[in-house]
Amino acid sequence: MTAVVSSMFAMVFMLFYEPVLSNYLIKSFDVSENVVGYYFSIGCFTYALASPCVGLICSRVPRRYVTLFAFLLVAIAMYLLGPSEVLHFPHELGFTVAGIGFLGFSVSFVFVPLLPEIVAAVSEKEGIE
Repeated sequence: MTAVVSSMFAMVFMLFYEPVLSNYLIKSFDVSENVVGYYFSIGCFTYALASPCVGLICSRVPRRYVTLFAFLLVAIAMYLLGPSEVLHFPHELGFTVAGIGFLGFSVSFVFVPLLPEIVAAVSEKEGIE
């Protein structure tokens, strides 16, 4: 159950911002509509780079600690994605781009530890050896 709930939150973190962020980038930072997709690919790229590293970390650290650390990282990424009025971050494109990249990085800490648990649960449910 923990794996399902964590995956659900990670998908919300990764998917909710794209429709809003595309308009934000275009209107606030004058980013061309033809380039917005490249900004979204930064999160995918950092996810792909971080996933093997997270697998190595999971072989040494218990998965529940990695998942807990992941949600802390996601919170930091959301503040960077901002602009955060609480932390008084400046309204700059660099912070937003760093937030996109850091969000991809942090979501890899959610999904990679949980994938074996999800596969095992589905295999058990379906009776697959």
